[in-house]
Amino acid sequence: MKTSALHLILFLLFTYSVLGQVDPKKAIDPAYGIQGYESMVASINGDSVRTCDGAPCSGYVEDFYTTGALLHKGFYVNGQLQSFKNYFPNGEMERKLGIVDENHCKLQVFYESGAKKSEVKYSYGNVKEWVDYYENGNVEYEEKFDKNFEFVIFRDSYYENGNPQTTMKFENKKDHTYFKKEYHEDGTMAAEGLIHFFALIGDYRKIDEWKVYDKAGKHIKTEAYVNGKLNEVKAVD
Repeated sequence: MKTSALHLILFLLFTYSVLGQVDPKKAIDPAYGIQGYESMVASINGDSVRTCDGAPCSGYVEDFYTTGALLHKGFYVNGQLQSFKNYFPNGEMERKLGIVDENHCKLQVFYESGAKKSEVKYSYGNVKEWVDYYENGNVEYEEKFDKNFEFVIFRDSYYENGNPQTTMKFENKKDHTYFKKEYHEDGTMAAEGLIHFFALIGDYRKIDEWKVYDKAGKHIKTEAYVNGKLNEVKAVD
């Protein structure tokens, strides 16, 4: 009786439940980190519900590694996450999701060293902006969507040394055509041409003529694309 009463008092005071222990080797995906919790976040259209003792979780819930280190702490309402923080076994934060307002939230993901890995801004349950970083702090990838979340406004990627790898920006917004440039790692142009967004299939594909360059910047060939498929190659003398 005394033990049960103490547990009840602790729950009422701190409003959290301790659920399970997880093997660190199984908790962290080498490429994507700690997965699964976003599926319970209502503000980004997650529809999974977590239960505690047979009922939807409410209040703060904590999960731990088998080592005793904190893995996850989140605030739940009716079994769904409102905000949370995940941690690596060494205590460094792995990711956190915070509410900006009732329609907007932000997810930040980190490397085990503490350096920022990704930042995603959500609006009305959809991705509005996405930025990935190399561990040295340089931007690896970034994109921004239109106000209706139907297509990207721009999409760029970079090499670890900071040089651009690809850039893609509107050529004609009305017909969803972009001008894309691809670069060699030293920063010289590798290729350039048009991309079209095919809304019916939700895909971005090369169209028309693309110029291809060698590492010295010389135009060496022209490639012709039809709906993303290479149709013809013309060598340049």
